[in-house]
Amino acid sequence: MPVDAADVEELRKLGEGPHNGALMPLDTIAEVLAYAVAVARAENLDEADAIEMLARAARLSRADVLGAHQVLAPLGYGKVCARLKHLARRRVCS
Repeated sequence: MPVDAADVEELRKLGEGPHNGALMPLDTIAEVLAYAVAVARAENLDEADAIEMLARAARLSRADVLGAHQVLAPLGYGKVCARLKHLARRRVCS
């Protein structure tokens, strides 16, 4: 399923609301992305699409995307890292 701009915008709006701190233990972008992969896998969703939607909604910089790639690649997140590299090349991120 391709990532739709309307879905990205909806996710972005969800992130603007009040936060209860439930994800505070996730300190880095790589940790947040790895958690999103775990959720996507648990819900039988495409993990690369989930990561792209999250990266675009959060307006991650190219440096942030490449930094997360550097952490996640040695951990075996191949499909996700391929998408992160694609995003960085396309300059979809800010």
